[in-house]
Amino acid sequence: MLFQTLFWSGLALVLCNATANLIAAVLFKREQDNKAILAALIAGIMLVAWCVFEFIFLPNAAAVFYAVVGIAQTITSAHLLHKQKPSTEQ
Repeated sequence: MLFQTLFWSGLALVLCNATANLIAAVLFKREQDNKAILAALIAGIMLVAWCVFEFIFLPNAAAVFYAVVGIAQTITSAHLLHKQKPSTEQ
């Protein structure tokens, strides 16, 4: 079966969540804050969604920690995105 080991679930998590966070980091480095915050928000939402999947199909203690991190990232990114001024103003 596909999920008998943690390899495939770990690979999916790395491809989905790590990629979005790396994109956010590169955008922050290039000082494209609005896009970076949006990428961080997407990464947080994807992490929370993945943790829900894990709670249902692959329950483990680490998922609780990652869910808390994902919720914090989502809330923080949403707050920053809401507070960010439009990119046309300088």
